Amino acid sequence: MRELEREIEKELRGVQFGVRIGFGLDPELCLIGVHAGIGPIFSRDFYLRPNAEFGFGELTDAFGLNLEGAYRMPISFRQGR
Repeated sequence: MRELEREIEKELRGVQFGVRIGFGLDPELCLIGVHAGIGPIFSRDFYLRPNAEFGFGELTDAFGLNLEGAYRMPISFRQGR
């Protein structure tokens, strides 16, 4: 049971959640959303950033689901690479 508990804790350390807010000008929208940062996966430099956004305005409403990925270039000045 302790082993399973440690594995779950290890997996959850790689997940982060956050809130997004913003404003659009044309069309005029107020945006609210949530996002998650999951990773690293596949390699130590690749992360997933799925998010969902809802925008509402005077004339327009919008909804978006995105599955974004981010790759961090493995450059380190300390190691000379």
